[in-house]
Amino acid sequence: MRLTRGFDGDSRLAGEGEALLQIQAPAELFPLRLVLADAPGDGTLTVQEMQGESAGRTHVLTPGQALQLDDAQVTALRVVWQPAAVVLPEAIRLHPNYPNPFREETYLVLDLPEPGEVQVEVFDLLGRRVQQLSQTMAAGYQKRIRLDLGREPSGTYLYRVTVHTLSETYTHMGRMVRVR
Repeated sequence: MRLTRGFDGDSRLAGEGEALLQIQAPAELFPLRLVLADAPGDGTLTVQEMQGESAGRTHVLTPGQALQLDDAQVTALRVVWQPAAVVLPEAIRLHPNYPNPFREETYLVLDLPEPGEVQVEVFDLLGRRVQQLSQTMAAGYQKRIRLDLGREPSGTYLYRVTVHTLSETYTHMGRMVRVR
């Protein structure tokens, strides 16, 4: 958060927290402009005007928004930064690969409710494994895995994705088509 003038004190609010910012500005410097800049990600800043010990109006800002204080009777601002809540998927979900059909590379997309070890195996129609990947992935939506089959001939391939998390093991099979 940044005040452009008439502000005494540090304008930085670290992490999730609350601060009381004292305003020591003569009336001729009003209106004051507050800008929520350099926010540590998504979230909201609740700003409550204080006149001595009395609470006044409350404003809610998101990153990039500004607030203009017109009242020279405001002596302090109580500010509270609240990071946006992280929403995680409820279950593991494997989306169809894309593009399909593809020329050289395609992507598998997973939704993971918790971190896990992801194993991908790609087979040709004769059952030969042509590619194998293993990686640890963080929880979240739309986690991508790139498959490069540029050295393989055109044709239909089968893939098996196995995800091991602390609470479950998930396996899914699918089909993809490589064209030249």
